[in-house]
Amino acid sequence: MNVKDFIYLDMDRVRSFTSQLYQGIPESIDTKNGREQDIKGKVKGGVPLLISGGLEGSLLFRQEKTETKSLQHHIYVLFENKLNDLNELKVLDGKFDEKDWVDGGVREDLKETDFIKITANVKIFDYEYLDNVFKIIKELPSTIAELISMDSTKDKRKQVKKNLLKEMGVHDWGNTINSISKFINTMYKGIISLKIYPVSTDSTPYLLGRLNKNYLQYDRENLLFQYGTEPNQKWTIVGQISTIPDEKGTTVEEPQLKDEYNMLDMENMMEYILKIMVTTGLKFSVSYPSIGIIPLAIYRV
Repeated sequence: MNVKDFIYLDMDRVRSFTSQLYQGIPESIDTKNGREQDIKGKVKGGVPLLISGGLEGSLLFRQEKTETKSLQHHIYVLFENKLNDLNELKVLDGKFDEKDWVDGGVREDLKETDFIKITANVKIFDYEYLDNVFKIIKELPSTIAELISMDSTKDKRKQVKKNLLKEMGVHDWGNTINSISKFINTMYKGIISLKIYPVSTDSTPYLLGRLNKNYLQYDRENLLFQYGTEPNQKWTIVGQISTIPDEKGTTVEEPQLKDEYNMLDMENMMEYILKIMVTTGLKFSVSYPSIGIIPLAIYRV
């Protein structure tokens, strides 16, 4: 049995899928040869969850608010094992080469809602953390100028600090950072982007998903400290395909406004503006040739 070091786990979806796969949450379980066997039971009274109970390793239920991470990890193992038993988990690594990914062979083998498993290189981009870094950088020149001006007399300190800030171009720098921060907060607030590279970190297409910070098994600072934005190791990702975009262009037709204003006119105009933005390179969703994925679990083995 491979012990999993969980980095991310979407327990809301995992619990939902597990209850469907078992036609209810398992009430008891027999262990044989180190693996769960003969899982049976049904929902009884409220929202059930698994807990260990009894000397023989059987599992009972308790309420969500008292659920521990170790219990969540066990439920996930039940979920992945069941998918394997039903041949419903497509393992992508080792099955396809670079040509299959580039020429579209992988796309033809997949469909939306498929459960997939892949061990590959990843990149993590945490926009909220980046915004916080920018805000710290904005204050950095003032801090540096304050430290340097401490060598000056009290009367000259203010002028020395002012001259230093002018030399560093702080006014322009601050305006630029404010603009970047505003853009991040408007377009990417709270988003953690996950890119999965099945062949190498430079290959395209890649699998693209978003992570919910509430499901991270580390806090965000420790995650970046431990692994960085481009972990120098391969992680195993289990997820569900959300979208497989087609290769097609976007037709942009200017809406024809009538003499009398209609609420739909504004909607058509907004749709027109969004299409222009997309055709000029600004993407709001997964686009060809990438494939969208909803990450359920990320772990190391």
